[in-house]
Amino acid sequence: EGFWGNSGAGVLIQAKDTKRFLILLRSGEVNEPNTWGIAGGAIDDSEQPIDAAQREASEELQSPPITDLKLVYIFSPSGKSFKFYNFIGYVEHEFEPVLDWETAAYKWVTYRELLKQSNKHFGLEALINNSGDKLQDKKQREQLK
Repeated sequence: EGFWGNSGAGVLIQAKDTKRFLILLRSGEVNEPNTWGIAGGAIDDSEQPIDAAQREASEELQSPPITDLKLVYIFSPSGKSFKFYNFIGYVEHEFEPVLDWETAAYKWVTYRELLKQSNKHFGLEALINNSGDKLQDKKQREQLK
């Protein structure tokens, strides 16, 4: 896998009203094409990971304000110095993203649908596997039992 720069950041967006997550189908123009992932990209020089995650979501989706960003997982492939900072962030309501060349499609999914989604980007898979408990509230965890 190739990475842009030494570090990256992204945000998995959740709508507060529906509790659904926004996932993005990566276009054929990017690494790991035709897989479902999150908005994200390289961290610019002197930029903090949280600021990069917000900037990338704004650039890629023209998203409304994302609040309460929480760092939930840092992906670091073995044998490489690269780090990808994964945040979860919230919007008040689901919105229709304005997609750029990096994204072919989008959909809003429940946590259960997120788990079952096929063809996930390896980064989204790692995010779910390493922080699934942080992606759902207590009520949602109880419903999955």
